[in-house]
Amino acid sequence: MSERPTDEEEATPHITVPIDGREQDGPIARLYGCHPERPIVRQIGDRPLFLGNRFAADPDGCDRRFDVVLTVAEEREPGTTHFQPLVDGYEAEWDRFRDAADAARRLYRECDAADADCDSLLVHCKAGISRSNTVIATTIACEEDRSLLDAFDLVRAARPHAVAHPRLHELAVVYVAGCGDRQERRP
Repeated sequence: MSERPTDEEEATPHITVPIDGREQDGPIARLYGCHPERPIVRQIGDRPLFLGNRFAADPDGCDRRFDVVLTVAEEREPGTTHFQPLVDGYEAEWDRFRDAADAARRLYRECDAADADCDSLLVHCKAGISRSNTVIATTIACEEDRSLLDAFDLVRAARPHAVAHPRLHELAVVYVAGCGDRQERRP
């Protein structure tokens, strides 16, 4: 007899697949090289903050317009206004992650201010799954004084396929542990 899943397990996106003739249930995993060739845009709650893939940053290919576009992929896209290249893998470097998180936090504060000319910030990478997810979760954790786990949950609520690469997750943990030392939080 199987035990009932906990609330946390039920909130985690799952998939059921046949393995060895039995139905196996498990968390959704990111498939390597699976990048849809269409814009993917997800708003994070009611914030002026959006997560997307590389096609979301192309003003000619996406029906949504953004005031600010922060690219955290290795290459700029047509709509990029701010560029902080990050590697999605074990080669990810602290300095680049710190710079991307600092930029995202600054831009988020600017777009979230009551008198802001900006009402939409897109943070995107190639697939909208790992780099952008991690930078946005880091930003929310620091700017809203939340735990990193809570911030990742908010991002996954908008983009269930969001899975941080282990190295990026590690860098986010270190960043959030010291985020108060770098920049003031929102009022």
